[in-house]
Amino acid sequence: MKEVIDELDAEVQSALDETEPHDYYERLVRMEALVKKLNTNEKTILLTDPKRIHLSCDIATEIVENRIGVHLTWQTSEEGSEVFTEEAQDLFNEIYGIVQNALEQHATPTQ
Repeated sequence: MKEVIDELDAEVQSALDETEPHDYYERLVRMEALVKKLNTNEKTILLTDPKRIHLSCDIATEIVENRIGVHLTWQTSEEGSEVFTEEAQDLFNEIYGIVQNALEQHATPTQ
């Protein structure tokens, strides 16, 4: 799949580099074919590990805030930064693991 993405990226960059491409239609046809290759598996989600981690954190945080309320989720640390309360951190850790597992079951990491 990475090869298809690299090929599509090369086609797009090549088209963008030319101010007036003479083979405009042919380029679109090639790009369309590459996109169709990527869409052959509807359940494929392309996420790099950092993106999956960030998404998991965002989802888990939203669920924690929804479940126990924003006012019980956050507190100010001695250094002045906003951190989870102990209860929120425990709940976040549990939910984060669930979200990570769900995303990993449905994701194909890029290389």
